Amino acid sequence: MPRMNAVAVAKPDALILREKDINVGFYETLARIGIGSCRANGVKFVVHTFFSAAKKLGVEDVQLPMEVYRNFPKDLKGLNTGASIHNLEELEEAVAAGAKWVIFGNVFETACKPGKPAEGVDMLKRICDASPVPVYAIGGVTPQNARLCKEAGAAGVCAMGPFMTCPDPSELVRQFREALKD
Repeated sequence: MPRMNAVAVAKPDALILREKDINVGFYETLARIGIGSCRANGVKFVVHTFFSAAKKLGVEDVQLPMEVYRNFPKDLKGLNTGASIHNLEELEEAVAAGAKWVIFGNVFETACKPGKPAEGVDMLKRICDASPVPVYAIGGVTPQNARLCKEAGAAGVCAMGPFMTCPDPSELVRQFREALKD
């Protein structure tokens, strides 16, 4: 997992391990690597979807799709949870379920979701204005458009594609920080 380690060394605020198409055992193996890299670099490690792995590995922070919130509410006790949302109704549902933050997207068009139209910065602003918890923008976010997300009220941004393809994750983190600074 050299890429995950390179991203951790770049010191983003957090690293979310999002691997939806693997079994929990393999996820736990990857998570152990990520936890080690993140601890060594002072970066928050966040489990995505596999809340049982978070509990087993002692990770407090978990990012969850709304269907997990809907189907496993009792199993989430004791975890700091965030929800992936796509509209105002899901925001209300996530907050009612106890989400401490939400990730909203896709704000811009993204290769990760081909054919899915962007929700846009105006919708991000509506979500941010309505949210009692921090909102993070995702989906096509780059250093060039991250400022638009902050101006819409986002607490921060999330990026996957740029980190998978950039030659220097440290430079990418620097560019994001520069774009988001006050």
